[in-house]
Amino acid sequence: MNRLTLLSFLGLSCLAATTTLARADEIYLRITGLPGDAVLASSSTYPAAQGWVRAEAVSSAHGLLQPGATTVTFERLTVTRTHDPSSTFFLSAALRGNAIQSATIDIRAPSASLPLTRLSLSNVFVRKVATSYSTSRLPLDVIELEFSSIEWLYQASSSTVPVRTQWTVGKI
Repeated sequence: MNRLTLLSFLGLSCLAATTTLARADEIYLRITGLPGDAVLASSSTYPAAQGWVRAEAVSSAHGLLQPGATTVTFERLTVTRTHDPSSTFFLSAALRGNAIQSATIDIRAPSASLPLTRLSLSNVFVRKVATSYSTSRLPLDVIELEFSSIEWLYQASSSTVPVRTQWTVGKI
């Protein structure tokens, strides 16, 4: 009987813990030279929304990706976002091939004043912009970013100490 009670308690504790973890429902991108979204700045409760644009998803892969590798591989960071007037900025940047000084990506829960995760990139290149059109949803841009250095910052809440790490990718 005690074992069953203990297992039930542990199961409920795990369930409660997983339902209270922060969800990243909002992703914002700020990049040098991009003016930001005026609608976002006037409608968002996020203090840093001025000068930012929204994104739908961010993905990347880093590490010793090849078996036996001794050099870290950094794949391009991919940002998926709804096609809007700022899409022309990304397209122009991809066509020109010029370095952009910096980019910052904030991933945050809806009610949080601080980002859950912040990715800070320097010496950024927009390598590719792919736009998909569909009759069932708004057009989406998939933007591939390459960079010479990245810093990750993770902070679960304002009362916790932020965890930070960084890496210099090198010449791109």
